[in-house]
Amino acid sequence: MPNFGYHAVYEENFRSAIKAAADYDFQYVQFDLNVPRFYIDRLNRRQLRDIESLSADSGIRISFHSPGDNISLFTDYPLVRKGLLDHLKLILEKANQLNAHHLTVHPLYPPSFRRADTLEDSFLSEHQSYFKDILKENLTQLIKTAGKVLIFVENFNLGNIANMAISEMISKRTDIFLALDWAKMHTDGLAANEDQQSFYIEHKSLIRELHLHDMDIKGKSHLSPGQGSLDFKPLFRQFFDQSQCLTIEVRPVLEAAKAKGIFTQMIEEIGGK
Repeated sequence: MPNFGYHAVYEENFRSAIKAAADYDFQYVQFDLNVPRFYIDRLNRRQLRDIESLSADSGIRISFHSPGDNISLFTDYPLVRKGLLDHLKLILEKANQLNAHHLTVHPLYPPSFRRADTLEDSFLSEHQSYFKDILKENLTQLIKTAGKVLIFVENFNLGNIANMAISEMISKRTDIFLALDWAKMHTDGLAANEDQQSFYIEHKSLIRELHLHDMDIKGKSHLSPGQGSLDFKPLFRQFFDQSQCLTIEVRPVLEAAKAKGIFTQMIEEIGGK
């Protein structure tokens, strides 16, 4: 049976989200740490123990989606960088107390400046090595303090500089893994991002999580399967493995449960491994 979880955003609190996961036969729940009610850095030891006990008693694992859609892991401003890393390290400390399985992060982009004469961005080509090293250093700090929590890098705005940084970390056998969001691998009009696709094919063995949701031709995503126009067959044929975490990013949980049935059928139809 595939290892399904759902993306908790609209659920009332930790307890109700874990109970909903059990009610709808999910194996885990992924709490989005951009959502104030799920800020685990605010939880005290008693609250953490209560959540961990409920998780263990119900057989529902916990994972987290990192905050930071507004602050990039390419951040190099010293005080902002320190604050971001300190915050993420605190999250990892609390996540370990909850026996969380993994934390998924978005690297985002480094700064970009288009020229008026060539209409291209030569800034990044000039500073490629610098920003590549910044991302490597930031990710390495997180991994060193992650404890038992695995770090998954998702392909949201994953550009060539991030690809190079992660490839270098992989070559040095760093404990870094990948999350593949199928919708985010496609642009408006549903064309596949060839660079991302090649990168994920090359590092297929490190894909530990798939994010599942549909997208329409205008780029509206987080839709139920069938609401959009994505073809999931290539995803399941080329990238799926039974050992992966399949996080359904269709919200709220009732819609995620319906989507789980559809995705399960898709996997069975292609003879999922």
